Amino acid sequence: MKDDSQPPLVFTIGYKGWGTRSKEFLNVLEKSEKQRGFGFPFFADIRIHRSARARGFSGTQFEKLTGSGRYFRFKKLGNVNAKTGSGYPVKVEDPSAIGELLDLINNNWINGCRTVVFDGCPWPIHPQAGVCHRYVIGSLLLHEAKQRAQNLAVVEWPGGEPQETVIRVNKQEFYSIKKGRKSVPAGNNYHHDLVTLPWASPVRINFGTSELLRFCGPPQLSSRKNWLLPILETGDTTSSLEVVKRKAAEIRAALGLEPRSV
Repeated sequence: MKDDSQPPLVFTIGYKGWGTRSKEFLNVLEKSEKQRGFGFPFFADIRIHRSARARGFSGTQFEKLTGSGRYFRFKKLGNVNAKTGSGYPVKVEDPSAIGELLDLINNNWINGCRTVVFDGCPWPIHPQAGVCHRYVIGSLLLHEAKQRAQNLAVVEWPGGEPQETVIRVNKQEFYSIKKGRKSVPAGNNYHHDLVTLPWASPVRINFGTSELLRFCGPPQLSSRKNWLLPILETGDTTSSLEVVKRKAAEIRAALGLEPRSV
């Protein structure tokens, strides 16, 4: 629920993995905001061009899906290098346009809604390539807010601190994860606490008396409409709570998943 004592908050998110399920992507964000006491979110598209392999986000598809005047395109904040190559290093076409985005964020916040800034990057910081487009935009927002002497928090959706979670799986799933599977099956029902699982949360995966520890993020829907928690790194079930917390913090810092504020 909106707390007037807290600074305006803007979410950042990448749609990678949701390409053919944009309706579900929208539904998850709308439901989670409602359950947190906010109005439906507004979306700020910072891509310099909207042609994409992700069908649900290509062209005007996502704009048409959101409707109700909740989609805003900020082409001037697009990454020039995305036109011709991998997109790295990031070069924003017109950084001075950041003020318009901050105005939108502030207006939405006043009206009890939060803004989601999105692009197609998998992570805010890519392990090899460096900072991604939305991370740079987040930095520009924080700089602009500081220039205005206002507070602002930039948070990779869904936000929150890592929280330990237990998932029970069957024998086949357990051993496939043990052998290196990159996701944890988590059923097919919508559960707010599961869908908004904070990044790098330690997940204890149980089968009978056996257990694995994996650091995971919020789930995505498979083609069979099952929730899958992406595995970021492997953990040791014998580690102390302090070690687990430190490992989660290291993962979040490396991928740019920690909140930033001024």
